[in-house]
Amino acid sequence: MRTYLTRWMSVIILLSCVQAALRIFFAVGLTGSLGAETQQQIMDMVDSPLADWTATITLPFFVLGVSGAVATGGLLLNRGWGVYGTAAVSLATIAYDLWAALAIQPSALFGMVVPMAFLIYAVGIWGRGNHRTVVS
Repeated sequence: MRTYLTRWMSVIILLSCVQAALRIFFAVGLTGSLGAETQQQIMDMVDSPLADWTATITLPFFVLGVSGAVATGGLLLNRGWGVYGTAAVSLATIAYDLWAALAIQPSALFGMVVPMAFLIYAVGIWGRGNHRTVVS
């Protein structure tokens, strides 16, 4: 059986879990469910005024956070779909964060770091055939 859990992949999985949790936290925080003060703190981070918070930030953050958590879980459980799911979520995250950096605020580029690290590392591993085979 192939395993994708190398030391560096474990670090990327941990960072992916943190990123997914933060995206879900921000999405829930923007709905006001965590209190008005938290909602205002998150809104104060945005540079440009937005007419529709739900469609622009809340919904994409929630979808990317949940799908990222599911895909990362697939990686952690060593499922084949976890690799493809994480790659798809990474590409979607990069596209959204690139758009957000241009349309909303430049700091959105920081959201691209973990997905890009995953894609670069994953392509390097599979391109060289360096994934490990474990006999169970």
